[in-house]
Amino acid sequence: MERRQSGDRYVDALRTITDATLTGNRDEYKAAAAALDDVSGSGGLPRGDEFYATACSALCYDIGGMRGDAVRMYRLFEQRYTGEFDYIVRSPAHSARLVKGLASLGMGDGGRLLSTAVSGAREWILAQAAPGSPVEHDTPDDYDVFMSTVMLLCEFYGSLRGPGSVEKAEELAKRAGRFYDDLLHYYPDPPLGFMASLYLRLVESTYRRSVARLGIRG
Repeated sequence: MERRQSGDRYVDALRTITDATLTGNRDEYKAAAAALDDVSGSGGLPRGDEFYATACSALCYDIGGMRGDAVRMYRLFEQRYTGEFDYIVRSPAHSARLVKGLASLGMGDGGRLLSTAVSGAREWILAQAAPGSPVEHDTPDDYDVFMSTVMLLCEFYGSLRGPGSVEKAEELAKRAGRFYDDLLHYYPDPPLGFMASLYLRLVESTYRRSVARLGIRG
């Protein structure tokens, strides 16, 4: 009974995320974050769902501007990882490094650890393909959505550290918006799709907050 109730609350929270990503309503992000925070620690979800609920809670808190709660959930995000990306990266070691990089990104390291993890994972993945051949994958939409998202995150957060950061960040934020619209043409595993859509919205909201701090019209 507890697992079914937790599952229903999880699905309801994902519906709230859909509304929030479409409307940009911060209150809906906060409501989804709190609901996922609660259900992810209830013990009533399967392990994979618990991980994704934690990830989406952290992202919703972050987009909603609740950084303290976001950081707390990013820490749990790394702790609750149980190999959910292994089937995409096909290397438990590299997928674990990517999760650590994503968690560190959420805790404010500017994407440095994630960039290193992405570079290592890409080299490993490309090394598995035949020379001169494209990467083949059993779940190409999951692979494309996941890898495109983490690579965009690396570019965006890296742009915030370099010269001409505002112009580069603006273009990458626009790219995130276009990629969000393009998700309709992909069919990733639903929890992965929700997580990717939130990362794309996080890029946009982070850009808006950055230009607001600098007093620039974005």
